[in-house]
Amino acid sequence: MLRIAFDHQIFAAQTVGGVSRYFVELARTFARDPGVSIRIHAPMHVNRYLAGADRFGSGARLWPFPGVTRLSNGVARIWPVQGPCDVLHQTYYARPTARARGRALATTVHDLIAERGLLDTDAMRGDPHAKLRAARAADHVFCVSECTRQDLLELGGVDPDRMTVTPHASTLQALDPVPVAIDRPYFLHVGRRRGYKNFPTLLDAYCAARDLAQSHALVSVTADALAPDDRVRVERAGGRLVHVRAGDRQLAWLYRHARALVFPSLAEGFGLPVLEAMACACPVIAADIPVMREVAGNDATLVSGNDAGAYAEAMRRAAGDPGWRATRIAGGLARSAGFTWARCAELTLSGYRLALQR
Repeated sequence: MLRIAFDHQIFAAQTVGGVSRYFVELARTFARDPGVSIRIHAPMHVNRYLAGADRFGSGARLWPFPGVTRLSNGVARIWPVQGPCDVLHQTYYARPTARARGRALATTVHDLIAERGLLDTDAMRGDPHAKLRAARAADHVFCVSECTRQDLLELGGVDPDRMTVTPHASTLQALDPVPVAIDRPYFLHVGRRRGYKNFPTLLDAYCAARDLAQSHALVSVTADALAPDDRVRVERAGGRLVHVRAGDRQLAWLYRHARALVFPSLAEGFGLPVLEAMACACPVIAADIPVMREVAGNDATLVSGNDAGAYAEAMRRAAGDPGWRATRIAGGLARSAGFTWARCAELTLSGYRLALQR
C-alpha cells in the first residue's frame, strides 16, 4: 500500500481554482486504486471542491474572511500530518514543508510565469523565490507541461531525473450544463485579463471587426471586474461585452454554445481553458506559444500573440465557416480525449515511487 498525503496549503487559500481542482481530481482518482491510500490534511480550509470529500480526511470548511488563510496555516502548524505516510505532497509554496524521516517530499510546479518576469509587479504576492526553493528541496517535482519542465530546468537547476510531466485533464464535458442567458451568438474568453493574459489584443480584434461586434457578443468569464473603459469602447463599436462569473456547469454550457474560445494569453503553464474548450466541442483560437502547441497541437487555430488582425480573421472563420468549425470541433474532441486524470495519476504514482528510491 502506497500511503500519500496532500498538505493543507492550497485548500486554505483557494475557494475554487485550477490548482485545488488538480489535487482533488488526483485524490479522487487515487481513491479508486486499491493499492493507494490518500488523505488530504486540511484541518481548516475554504475550498469548495472538498465539500463532501470527507473520505479524504479533510477538516472543517470555513467561509472566507480576512485572515482565514493565516488562521488555517496556524492550525496546520499545530496539527501537522500525523500517522503512516510514505509521500507528503505539498500543494503550494507559501510555507516550507517540514521533511519527516521516512517520507518522500513531492511538489508540483504549475508555471514559472512570475519567475520569468512576466507577472505584473503589483500582482506578485509572497516570497518570489519560494517556488524554486520548494522545487529544489523536493525529492520529486511534477510539472504540468513539458514547457514548464523546460522552464524549471533553465531557471531552477533541478535534476531532470527528479522531474515528471503530468498534464492536466478536463472534467467539464461530463457535467450536465446549466444555461446562461446570452441573447446573441458570442465569442468566449475565460480567465484573468491583466498583463500577459493579453486581453487588450482580443478587444482590439473584436472592436476592429465591427461586423462581428454588431452580430456577436464577447463573453468574459472571470473573477475580475470589467474595466468601464473596455465596456464603453465595445459599445462604441456596436458590440456587447458580457461579464459572467460562472460555476462549472455554467461554464460547460458556455463552451458548448460559443462560436469559439479566444485565448490570447502570451504565457501559460498549461492553459486549462483550451483543453476544456476542446473537450466541450468548442473551437479554439489561441496565441501561438509553445505550451499551446503542446496542448492543442494542430487542432486549434494559433495566431501571432499580438496580431489583432489575425485574431479578427480567425473569429470571422469561426462565425461564418461551418466546415472550419466542424473540423476544429472534431480535432479538439479527439485530442482532448488523450488527456485524462487516470493518466495524470498513473504518471504521478510513478514519480512517487522514484522519490521513494532516493
